Amino acid sequence: MNTVPDQPEGLAVEDDPSIPDSVMLLRLVHPTHVRIRSGNQVPKTAALTNTKGTNKMSVFIKEEFETAGHLAEALPGLLNKDDYGVLAFPAQKVRELGQGIVRQQLDSGPPGHANVIGEKNRRTKSRFQGPLLRTATW
Repeated sequence: MNTVPDQPEGLAVEDDPSIPDSVMLLRLVHPTHVRIRSGNQVPKTAALTNTKGTNKMSVFIKEEFETAGHLAEALPGLLNKDDYGVLAFPAQKVRELGQGIVRQQLDSGPPGHANVIGEKNRRTKSRFQGPLLRTATW
């Protein structure tokens, strides 16, 4: 396990080097966390927040999820969240923003689950909004 520096408080976070920068991460996005701008769906910063009371944001590693025979579009249905969208963004961008990525398989759920580790304060979210979301796809 490596650490990623550049946290807002100067703390390093866990990072799993076996997860390549080139992989895409899938994030479920609730419909209230999306706005329409010029006819396009644009995630609000609320779509990229940590689970309440933690420094973790739940994601799936697309390649591991698909290797198990699932399509990214099927993720919401597999988790009983049919009204959610799926946002995909590169692991490299997450790391460039001082966040780490660590696998954490769900007890009951599809394969490839991981957490993006690190504080997601207002500054981090605004940095996500730019570089990360410019590389994201639905």
